[in-house]
Amino acid sequence: MLSPDVLLFFATHHGIASRRDLIQLGLTSDQIRHLVRSGRCERVAKGIYRLLAFPWSFESRASAACAVAPDVFVSHRSAGRIWGLRKCHVDRLEVACPGPAKRVVLDAIVHRSHLIGPEDVIQREDGIRLSSVPRTVFDLALVLTDNQLESVIEQVLKDGLTDAPALVGIGDRLRQRGREGSARFGRVLGERPADVRPVESDLELRVDRALRRAGIAPAIRQHEFVLSGGKRIRVDFYWPDVAIVLEVDHSTWHSDRSAVDVDKARDRRLSLMGITTVRVTERDVDDRLDQVVWEIGSLIRQRSEVAKGHLTPLGRISTR
Repeated sequence: MLSPDVLLFFATHHGIASRRDLIQLGLTSDQIRHLVRSGRCERVAKGIYRLLAFPWSFESRASAACAVAPDVFVSHRSAGRIWGLRKCHVDRLEVACPGPAKRVVLDAIVHRSHLIGPEDVIQREDGIRLSSVPRTVFDLALVLTDNQLESVIEQVLKDGLTDAPALVGIGDRLRQRGREGSARFGRVLGERPADVRPVESDLELRVDRALRRAGIAPAIRQHEFVLSGGKRIRVDFYWPDVAIVLEVDHSTWHSDRSAVDVDKARDRRLSLMGITTVRVTERDVDDRLDQVVWEIGSLIRQRSEVAKGHLTPLGRISTR
């Protein structure tokens, strides 16, 4: 019988324990060998054991990798997966450790670095060590495209997982000539205006990127309105000079009837304030994004001409 302390350790560490852990919990070498022979445990690496009552999950593999040595930590897309980041849904485990010595860590991809500070690694209570959010984003520049990295940066800023100064700081500390990913990290972060709010979704980012490519004047992201009665709402994009709002409707959030009714009520309230709301769907973005951007640009230009007095509201040339 395993003691309650041993069972609790396995339960809180995804079914993983090292030989050192088990001895500290009171087991002898003979008892550890008996656990393996009896089929209750398996050895997944030298000195690392899994209680077979627990699945061989992604988290248990991460915990086992960290148990191999105290300087190994989960990194890159695997750390991104644990942090819940976009573009990081991979099953192959990635870890990092100080280089340049080669090391085998289970079946993981091993990245080596001579620039690892104490602020770069987070130690969790479940035995998993992983790169901090700023370090994870920097490392992802090695394995993601420019667009994918931009999406991740928007997400971590939106979710409050880190802030822009922290990203700038880690770039200043780690970027080196010839270091893979350094140029991409600096380029993508450097092209992002520091004073704009992050977009809410990858879908919005695709639209924002297309608007920028088309040379359309930048909109205010995530602008807040106060409606009559004091209700506050936030819109995806807003051009105040022409009183146009653009909402990007994701199918996950805008598919049911009640959500559509709420959207229509918001649009009516904004129209009473003199603001026109344009809505584009996920299908619009997937199938006809160039056409959508052309239509939005045309509407903005028309509204701008009306505001200058060059056109009537119906689009006819003014004779004034």
